Amino acid sequence: MQRISVVVFIVVISFYGSSAFDWAPCDVTAKQVVSINKFKITPDPIIMPGNIAISLDVVVSEDIDGPVTANVEIKKKIFEDDWIILPCLNGVGSCKYTDDLCKKIPFANDSTCPAQFKDLPCKCPFKHNTYQIDNEIINIPKSSPLLVGTFNATAKLMNKGVEVGCYWVSGTLKESSMKLIKLRRAKSKVYDFYF
Repeated sequence: MQRISVVVFIVVISFYGSSAFDWAPCDVTAKQVVSINKFKITPDPIIMPGNIAISLDVVVSEDIDGPVTANVEIKKKIFEDDWIILPCLNGVGSCKYTDDLCKKIPFANDSTCPAQFKDLPCKCPFKHNTYQIDNEIINIPKSSPLLVGTFNATAKLMNKGVEVGCYWVSGTLKESSMKLIKLRRAKSKVYDFYF
C-alpha cells in the first residue's frame, strides 16, 4: 500500500512540472478510452509540506478490467533546456509497470471502497462512466529535497496490451521555506533556483 501511495504521489508531482501546471494528451488525434477533460491542482506551484486541492473530470469510454499496465517517464529540469530522466528505483520513477496494476491496488480484495473515494472506483474494473473530483484536499508531507524542482512526465496506460490513454503533465514542487533566486546569464537567459 505504501509503495502505491509513493507512486501516486510521484506521478502527481511529476505531472506538475513547469512553473505553471500544464497537461495535454500525448497525441491529440488519437482515440483516448481514458479522456481527461479537466485537471487542476492548486496552489501552483505545489508547496510542501502543505495541502493541495485537485479537481479532475475523466471520461472512461469503455470498461477497463485488466490486465492494466503503464509506462511512465519522469524528467526533472536541471537548467533552462536541460532535463534528466529520473531512473526507476524500487518501482518509483521512470518505470514500466508490466505487472497487472489492478492486482496492486490496495483495495483490490475489499468488497467496498473506503468512504473518501465517495462515488469513485478504487479497484478494477473501471466501468464506462464519467468520474469527477472537485477540490479534493490532499496533504503533501515534507519530503526529500530531490523532489523539489520542475518536473514533467508522460504516462501511457494500457488495458490488455492496448493503449487506452496517454498524457503529458508538467509543474513545479517547492518547499515552503525555500527562497527563489533568479540567476541571469549572458543574452538575458534567466535560471530559477530554489534554496
